[in-house]
Amino acid sequence: MNNMNRNCKICWIILGLFLIGNLAILGVWFIKDDDHRPYKNYKYKKEDHRDQMRHHLREKAGVDNEQFEDMYRLWKEHGKRMYQYQNEVDSLKRQLMELTLTTDHKDSTVKTLLDELADKHRTVEEINYKHIRKMRAVCKTDEQREMLDKMFRGFMNKPWDERRHRNWRRGSHRHSH
Repeated sequence: MNNMNRNCKICWIILGLFLIGNLAILGVWFIKDDDHRPYKNYKYKKEDHRDQMRHHLREKAGVDNEQFEDMYRLWKEHGKRMYQYQNEVDSLKRQLMELTLTTDHKDSTVKTLLDELADKHRTVEEINYKHIRKMRAVCKTDEQREMLDKMFRGFMNKPWDERRHRNWRRGSHRHSH
């Protein structure tokens, strides 16, 4: 009997350690999940961002000030266009979601929304393609184009929400969490 009590105590100790370990893992997971936003406590300043971009492009791609000004102008114009199109895409998605949640809807309405959504996505990809071509055209050397290409590839490999700065668009960058 004494041996059985001892085995039971060991089981309870192992179970307790397992429970504590799981709680610790969950705690770290939730804490890390909150800290994954790189812009969480950052106060956005256009001048700082412009200076960071200038430094980055100068260091990584070797662009001069004139090239940077051309690229920055292209980037700003592109950002405004993408913001407009993304709002339109988001609106179409909301409309489609609302139809999903209703019982009486016409298939033709759903098809129309899906066609509009597909057209918007195609336009966005076409605009992105043309934007990258314009940015590359600013480069004066093959080395600059190669470095810019590398930067674009790195950007395009980021998760979608990070590339779109979803939280920035909705104004959460202004709040400390």
